[in-house]
Amino acid sequence: MNFVFMREGYPPVVFKKEERERYLTSLEEASVTGNMMSFLELVRDALLTSLETFLSVVRPAGHKPVEQVRNADPGEFAL
Repeated sequence: MNFVFMREGYPPVVFKKEERERYLTSLEEASVTGNMMSFLELVRDALLTSLETFLSVVRPAGHKPVEQVRNADPGEFAL
């Protein structure tokens, strides 16, 4: 998954230890029901965190982070 993100110009996604239960639950839900929305939301949140971390290093001070996409429907984003 991270290879795909990096190939498309995104930073790698890191799932924090605190997100382990959410990660496992969302994977199970996707596997059992076919509903990937929880997993996509988790990936979106982790990707935005990685992107915000990356941008905090390279963007000018005071620039607004990418918060406007945090609550967007993950189905709107495709690689």
